[in-house]
Amino acid sequence: MGVDFQHTFVPSSYPKKPFSLIFVGRLVEKKGVTYLIDALPAILEKFPETHLTIIGTGPELTNLRKQVEHLRLHQHVEFLGAVINTDLPNHYQQNQIAVFPFVIAENGDREGLPVVISEAIGCGCCVVTTNLLGIDDLIIDKHSGLLVAPKNSNALANTIIKLFSDPDKIDHYSSTSYERTIKTQDMNSIAINYATLINSMVNT
Repeated sequence: MGVDFQHTFVPSSYPKKPFSLIFVGRLVEKKGVTYLIDALPAILEKFPETHLTIIGTGPELTNLRKQVEHLRLHQHVEFLGAVINTDLPNHYQQNQIAVFPFVIAENGDREGLPVVISEAIGCGCCVVTTNLLGIDDLIIDKHSGLLVAPKNSNALANTIIKLFSDPDKIDHYSSTSYERTIKTQDMNSIAINYATLINSMVNT
């Protein structure tokens, strides 16, 4: 699909909020948000100022709210519900780390090539996600972001703790992923590639 890295999903000149996490997506099983919430207590032990913003709605919303209340995390987790696409860049730009803890759902449903990862990268976020097939097309582990095993809250917590402990790493992954992603996921580049492919088929 491609992402508008020229005008919409762009970095901000303002500093990001320290110890800030963001998730964007429909709240369904395959997004794995429950594992991110389970990771928060361990993160808060090391970094008590940590704040998670969750953008999206869906059938898992009620259960996730209950999970937050059960773990007494309501002061550290904010559910913003659905946000119009034009407002998304502002939210990404404010947060240091975008976390996408994708899993394979019980019915086999899974992510393909999530646009939200590219959008977050375009806005200067460091990305932590899971090593499902296809995700490595966007994120090279320990080069342009960090990959962890699905359904592993401990791995998520440890990875985020390491990043918060070394802000230079956050900046490094953000910069490296931006340079790589803008070459392959920019909507103009993809449009040109499609046009080239179509022309080659028409002319054969």
